[in-house]
Amino acid sequence: MSLPKIAILGRPNVGKSTLFNRICGLRKAIVDSLPGVTRDRIYGEAEWRGRSFSLIDTGGLDLFASEEMTEKVKEQVFRAVEDADLLLFVVDVKSGLNPLESEISRHLRKRNKPIILVINKVDHPGLEKEAVEFYQLGFDTNCSISAEHRRGIGELLDLITTQLPSAKEEEEKEEEPEIKIAVVGRTNVGKSSLVNKILGEERVLVSEEPGTTRDSIDTLFTYEERRYRIIDTAGIRRKRVLREAAEIISVLKARQSLERADVVLLLLDVTEGITSGDVAIAAYAEKKGRGIVILVNKWDLMLPEWKNTDLYLKEIRKKIHFLRYAPVLFISAKTGQRVFKIFDLVQKVFISMSLRVPTPVLNQAIHKVISPRLPSPKRRGKPRILYGSQVDIKPPRFVFFVNNPRNFTPTYRRHLTEQIRQAFGFYGTPIKIGLRKR
Repeated sequence: MSLPKIAILGRPNVGKSTLFNRICGLRKAIVDSLPGVTRDRIYGEAEWRGRSFSLIDTGGLDLFASEEMTEKVKEQVFRAVEDADLLLFVVDVKSGLNPLESEISRHLRKRNKPIILVINKVDHPGLEKEAVEFYQLGFDTNCSISAEHRRGIGELLDLITTQLPSAKEEEEKEEEPEIKIAVVGRTNVGKSSLVNKILGEERVLVSEEPGTTRDSIDTLFTYEERRYRIIDTAGIRRKRVLREAAEIISVLKARQSLERADVVLLLLDVTEGITSGDVAIAAYAEKKGRGIVILVNKWDLMLPEWKNTDLYLKEIRKKIHFLRYAPVLFISAKTGQRVFKIFDLVQKVFISMSLRVPTPVLNQAIHKVISPRLPSPKRRGKPRILYGSQVDIKPPRFVFFVNNPRNFTPTYRRHLTEQIRQAFGFYGTPIKIGLRKR
């Protein structure tokens, strides 16, 4: 079923993201007193009185400004307007009617879409009379609310449900689960460019200015009959280099997005080599148990004499040694080189993450294949696996009952993990192991 879409729009700092978060019930968009903090289209889903719908939060619309980034925000807003079935035009009662809002109103009327004028920041009944000023914009449907204080939200949602078109029913069929992909990496390594190349449109902003993606943006799409949810995240930086509050929140949201993903695409910039920041991000993804594909981006910028994948692969395996199991692909998000080979790797990793080994098969492998290949300890008592079981997937998690967990050194555990990986073909996914004394 395709959900009706509702776009929230208005000039900067009128409370669009606060309203989005209030309706969706989560802090998905960044809320800050600084105008222009939401720069991309943010998608969420909500339900009211049995009606489900998709909500789109947009950046602040300024038709009078001419800066490059503002122009890109305009483009994003009008794309959202075209996608939407219903528009929520948000204004700020405390700031009063702004000439910019009159101009926005003129543009919206040309779109021939149903519009609800949402007069925000009416925090108490005494401000109701101030809301009358906005009626001159000429919209038939309006509602006074305070998104921050939850005032009037129920009435607004009631209005929304009366304005929504009927949900577009599709043939009900059993679908494979969508694969959630998080695109992560340091700031300005090409994450948004990669997302745009995959999607074929500028659903997220691309700019030479580091840090132009401030929110984590979900996009649902289908490729070769498989459904994906791709999450483009703000660049992850170390805490000591963060300055703005919004940037700090972006980093936290990038980490949250990673935790929501099934598979992580870790982007490296070939022109900068592997930095400590890359290693830190890789370690965080591995710690959280996500499937991982390493993408070496900007391969088109390498001179022919330097295009030696073997040398760079050795450097990756040396500096990010804990991800030796992760596949590596050399790409160019700008030219599209090998970009769509990513999905073959993602599917293989997802299948491996979801693989469940039957207990009898696991125990037969332990005694006939795995245990004989494990190294003999030099000092401690001999480690012995009695039996085991897989207790979870995404990532695969095993519990082994042993004679004494203290006999299993870190090196021995690593060997055990690698033997399990080889025995059952786990690809691109971490494997978690627990030991219990029997």
